[in-house]
Amino acid sequence: MTGLPERLQVTLFRDMPAEGRTSMEVYASELASALRAHRWGQLTVDECSYDEVRLVRRGLPFPLAAKIDNYLSRFVGYPLSARRQRAHVYHIVDHGYGHLAYALDRSRTVVTCHDLMLLRAADGSVPQLPRPRIATAAFRVSLSALPRVAQVVADSETTKLDVTSYLGVPPERVVVIPPGVSPQFRSLPPAESAAACETLSPRLLGQGPFVLHVGSVSPYKNIEGLLRVFARVARTLESDAVLVRAGSKLEEKHLLLADSLGVADRIIDLGEVTTAQLVALYNRCDVLLFPSFYEGFGWPPLEAMACGTPVVTSTAPALVETTGDAALHEDATNHAALAAAVARVLSDAELRERLQARGLRRAGEFTWARTADRLGTLYEDVARAAARGHALERV
Repeated sequence: MTGLPERLQVTLFRDMPAEGRTSMEVYASELASALRAHRWGQLTVDECSYDEVRLVRRGLPFPLAAKIDNYLSRFVGYPLSARRQRAHVYHIVDHGYGHLAYALDRSRTVVTCHDLMLLRAADGSVPQLPRPRIATAAFRVSLSALPRVAQVVADSETTKLDVTSYLGVPPERVVVIPPGVSPQFRSLPPAESAAACETLSPRLLGQGPFVLHVGSVSPYKNIEGLLRVFARVARTLESDAVLVRAGSKLEEKHLLLADSLGVADRIIDLGEVTTAQLVALYNRCDVLLFPSFYEGFGWPPLEAMACGTPVVTSTAPALVETTGDAALHEDATNHAALAAAVARVLSDAELRERLQARGLRRAGEFTWARTADRLGTLYEDVARAAARGHALERV
């Protein structure tokens, strides 16, 4: 700790609450708690956010007014508020708020980049819904600060590669520090998980087998592929297999596809669930099917593994990197291979037990204590370099 104060002050900059980005809220909250618990005596951790203003909406009650207020808050109000913060290290926990770095001492600033989905979508390498030009332009403004900060933290080697190739950040300025898996995700007694699931849907008390999918219905999640794979599984097993979904609900086009595949009546579409309910679902279901075309990290597979649930996922690089040999991987476009993998898990008890054991070990490697320890060391390095005037040259 040479050259550093006895207790390092760190400020975490969180998303605006009005954004409603659950994954970013989880990341920020878990990180703050872990830093305080596992770096006690070394760090003082403050958290900064900004409540969205309602200036335009007062006089113009239409949807565009709300968007204008959002941009004013995000790109004017929040940076002005950030400018008043004082700490030894500033950590922007969501790259979508990277522009805050322009209001801070960038030689003391760290930004976590979770993925560059929008840039990949722009070049056609990942399917995604078109976004308004202003939203894309705003995102690029936020990302423009990343080459100028002290360090960028990437959730995975996959995201690090994207940061270096898309943004031109030198590899030595990008460190991979994966997030952890909350200890809430654990194996439950069957009666406990059944009782929790009954409140979600009485159908979850049936015989199954139950195939689970967790996530949004964004194009990169491969929902059409998910439905086609499940339809094959249902035909192969000749059983009452059920697809359980947690996350944003299926859209009309998905429901029409499910109907044409003859599986519409086999789907339990729960919508958003609480963390406790999600833990119960992982425990109740027999396999997680996660066929995304792309992910920057991939929490659901690790959460499922932590609950003792076998996982079948795609060969998207981040998912292979995260799950290792603890999951079965097939190409996201190979519906037959994915269905065969799911069928194997459901019908082969030895394989299922092997995946469960590997999954528990794998998930155990991703702890918030480890994340906090590595970030704490990074904060010290950044603060030490800044104090000595060795900040990296700004471009």
